[in-house]
Amino acid sequence: MTSSSGWTHFIHRLTTLSRVLVVIAAMVFTEYFKDVEEESVRDNFVVIYELLDEMMDFGFPQTTEGRILQEFITQEGHKLEAAPRPPMAVTNAVSWRSEGIKYRKNEVFLDVIESVNMLANANGTVLQSEIVGCVKMRVYLTGMPELRLGLNDKVLFEGSGSVFADLSI
Repeated sequence: MTSSSGWTHFIHRLTTLSRVLVVIAAMVFTEYFKDVEEESVRDNFVVIYELLDEMMDFGFPQTTEGRILQEFITQEGHKLEAAPRPPMAVTNAVSWRSEGIKYRKNEVFLDVIESVNMLANANGTVLQSEIVGCVKMRVYLTGMPELRLGLNDKVLFEGSGSVFADLSI
């Protein structure tokens, strides 16, 4: 029983030591490469290999201080730089909207206002007709959201028993 608990204690300490070494290695890599990302790991594979070789001998931590490692490994790592931003015209971003717009609810109101003007004779024959309308929109959206609206243009206006029964738009 004691030998098994001894192994458990040893494995627990080894696991803890491994975690600490991973954190220390990440801190050293950050000193060398600024950001530790997939691209920086690919670009600096040779430097990472050299750093790990100096930091561990036969699986045991040795030198983990970044300044001391920089004396042994003089090759500089490739640091990621911020990617240039595309022009505003390409991204289709609305630059005229003020920053910091906030509403309690994100809401959009569409008001469809229509007027029907019709001139008919005494027999009910339509002499002249027109429909005039507009769509007014009130937008209460926070930030710079993307709003997509779809309007259906295949609408039939049918009224049974009226003069509009055969009218379709």
